[in-house]
Amino acid sequence: MTSTNTGTVVEFLAALRDRNYEQALSFVTEDVVWHNVSLPKVRGKSRLRQAFVMMDKLAIRFDVQFRNISGDDRAVLTERTDALSLGRLRTEFWVCGTFEFREGKIAVWRDYFDYANMSGALLRGLLGVVLPRREPLSLFASDGIIQRAATPGRDRARD
Repeated sequence: MTSTNTGTVVEFLAALRDRNYEQALSFVTEDVVWHNVSLPKVRGKSRLRQAFVMMDKLAIRFDVQFRNISGDDRAVLTERTDALSLGRLRTEFWVCGTFEFREGKIAVWRDYFDYANMSGALLRGLLGVVLPRREPLSLFASDGIIQRAATPGRDRARD
């Protein structure tokens, strides 16, 4: 089953990766809630904008690679590898995310990750400061998961 919402999530995270924060914010409701589980929630579009601006000022880069994505008209579930970079330090770690929708926009963005995995990613990232870094992630882990449609905001899943 395909969902326009899966395309919205792809476009949202791709906009964050590309530092196009206003485009990313166009996909969320005014009262959006961003929750990295076990960390404080960010409530509202204006606070989310502030979080993005802070990341930009700190020169923190975001990258994403989708492993699996599935959704319907209410929610989209993602399994992905996220990367955060600060200068030559790059950490890559797995994330499972839930995006809840209201009237076609993201109302809740909830990410789950494992601190042990993130700690290992930090150690690998520190080692990567000394050794050559790998290329940025491709948006999708394989063609078999999902392909981006030519029209922004739409997607098609492969059988």
